[in-house]
Amino acid sequence: MSKTLTAQEREWYFAAIEGLGGAAVTVDRAAETVTYNSAIESHESHVKSADAEELAHAVMIGLLHSKDYKYPLGILGHEIHFAHGSKGSMSDEVDILVRDSDQLPYALVELKAASQFIKDKSDAIKNQLFGTAPLVGSPKLLVYATVEPKGAKPKIRAICIDYTKHKSYEDWRKAGEPHSEVFPEDYRDLEFQPYVNEGINDLVLDSTQADFQGSCTRFSQ
Repeated sequence: MSKTLTAQEREWYFAAIEGLGGAAVTVDRAAETVTYNSAIESHESHVKSADAEELAHAVMIGLLHSKDYKYPLGILGHEIHFAHGSKGSMSDEVDILVRDSDQLPYALVELKAASQFIKDKSDAIKNQLFGTAPLVGSPKLLVYATVEPKGAKPKIRAICIDYTKHKSYEDWRKAGEPHSEVFPEDYRDLEFQPYVNEGINDLVLDSTQADFQGSCTRFSQ
């Protein structure tokens, strides 16, 4: 169970939600609730009590719809249930589901309160992400995330896993847990290639003097 937020931390989250404009999520300080826009698909109530984890949900959804990420409300899902087991007798809950422009699953997101992010990492990635992904379909990204109550602007802290390359938790672990810490901006960026250690977009370590001079010339134009 996540720790109780301090008054200062709660105020940070409320201010962050309000600072994102209110198009995706609004806050009622007196009632200590958050309300999600009805255009966001959900299998639960659009009005939620503002506990530590829910505030992380609210800020992340607000960020996804902001000018920085540009995800339309109509492709965002919050707290979506997927049936499994005999005759669909049980269901798994997805915190956030991002679909692409064809309404196909793009990113499956599991969110935790900031205080639980490190503690719950292994179990959440194994069970909530890799365990639930087959029920969702074929999302490109599995994302474990939170929003920490600090800084002038809210930021997504994330572990983004390429599900097209790693179909099981065990295979991902054997590969060295490759991931990006950058959630892709703009839902149309379906060719997103994150900066991953020793990956395609890893830092270039063999640049020549000519490479640097060429970069400087292009930058000045």
